[in-house]
Amino acid sequence: MLVGLGIVIELLTLAADLSLISNPLASSSSDTLRIQFTGELHNWQFLYPGKDGVFYTSDDVKIIDSDNLFLPSNKEILFELRSKDYFYCLDIPELEKSQIAVPDMLFKLNFYAGKPETLSLFPGAICGTINDNLNRKINIVSNHEFNNWLENN
Repeated sequence: MLVGLGIVIELLTLAADLSLISNPLASSSSDTLRIQFTGELHNWQFLYPGKDGVFYTSDDVKIIDSDNLFLPSNKEILFELRSKDYFYCLDIPELEKSQIAVPDMLFKLNFYAGKPETLSLFPGAICGTINDNLNRKINIVSNHEFNNWLENN
């Protein structure tokens, strides 16, 4: 038990040293699109706030079994990462961004979605093997295309 706890403490210390842990109390601008990532059972679930911009209301969009995420172009993005069971890690190699998700903790990853393009979203390895079923594509599209996608999901 002490060995396992020591490993967890060491991982969290390493993450803090690498500036991967964000301040969960930091607020985001109203111009920032927040998306919640939740790791559970070796999979990601994504929650987008609906048109009202508020989570946990009737217009939220929950994505469970999709290989594609959509983001509007020219927008600040904030991923809020959580886990319900295991340690998860994700990498966006084109942006040189990485973050972890740990049970009962909130981690944040922010970036600017610029011009329309497709980015990779890969699971990163904390320990053990990488679970390839977490591979996703991030499609940065025009605001019009994003709003149409959001309305149809």
